[in-house]
Amino acid sequence: MSALLIGVLCLFVAQRFAFILASLLPPRVFEGHGDTPSVTVIVAAFNEEGSLPVLLANLGRLDYPPEKLAFVLASDGSTDRTSALMSSWCVGRARSSCLVLPRRMGKAAALQLAWEHGADTDLVAVYDADAAPRPDCLRILAREFADRRLGAASGSCRPVGRLPGVVARYAALELWVYQMVNLSGRDRLGLSPPVVGANAVYRAAALREIGGFPREAVSEDVEVSFALVNHGWKTRFLPEAVAETAVCGTLAGFWAQRLRWTRGLHQARRHARSLQSLSVLTGYLDRLVFLGAILAAWLGRISWLWPALYVSGPVLAIWVALRRVGQSRKAVFILGSVPMFLVDLAATAAATLASLGRMRPQWSPRRQG
Repeated sequence: MSALLIGVLCLFVAQRFAFILASLLPPRVFEGHGDTPSVTVIVAAFNEEGSLPVLLANLGRLDYPPEKLAFVLASDGSTDRTSALMSSWCVGRARSSCLVLPRRMGKAAALQLAWEHGADTDLVAVYDADAAPRPDCLRILAREFADRRLGAASGSCRPVGRLPGVVARYAALELWVYQMVNLSGRDRLGLSPPVVGANAVYRAAALREIGGFPREAVSEDVEVSFALVNHGWKTRFLPEAVAETAVCGTLAGFWAQRLRWTRGLHQARRHARSLQSLSVLTGYLDRLVFLGAILAAWLGRISWLWPALYVSGPVLAIWVALRRVGQSRKAVFILGSVPMFLVDLAATAAATLASLGRMRPQWSPRRQG
């Protein structure tokens, strides 16, 4: 059993170092050319009156030909001013509409209804209610679809604000590592990275082929990514296509978010067919293996060198990610991540147990501290 644990731990370490090295390679460039594709931008939100004004202002500043652009904003049974803000923004704006759902259906279902309600365009862009896409964000992603094999492309979500407190810093750090190392590494290796659903563009024909957004999904972006790959489509990650976003600043918000994300990954197993899809699903499992390695070392079954080997990977990944985003306070982020990593481990274990118990997770808006 100890040999098996060490072997699995080494596989996770090797994968992490492969992504770190690949993320440092020059980005892949697609040289194809084509007409500017038409795009329908859809947003699904539940009680997001605090975040919507920033998103709507940024949608209005997108650097994209107006005649090629349409908007559908879906209020998913909201009880605050979300519906009113969406409706007001659409009034007098060409090719824009607001879809007010009478009851809450969940994010994935709301996205599907918004897409069905919208115009028949080449591409479908999705932004979360708390995202703020930069003016060139959509244009950078859309031009990649000159590659006829591309089913989806997503950009990076960059944390904004001063990041006060250890929770916000850890949430930002994890986001940077996931995007600047894991997703960038997968993209440079041609491994079709999972889509970042808060800042993503899909080919409409590819979405139709897989049946659209899975209505019952928690992590609809991951499930759509797997389904696209299963049908022979490629996905891309382009970090230069930036949407700014807030991150969780409270422990309760962080815990709830991690529970939802981990459960969503477990639910996405039904679409895992390829080896690369399975490697995505192990994204949180490696933490449980690390926890097992610590326990085995404490009991004297294996050497402490093996848990130390595992730790070297995240430390190097953190350093690379912080360097890529131009963050100078590397030591502050690395040291501050230690206590939150323990919370993260606990959340991963709790969500795994909940999934094994077949608890059905519910979608809810992300609460920011």
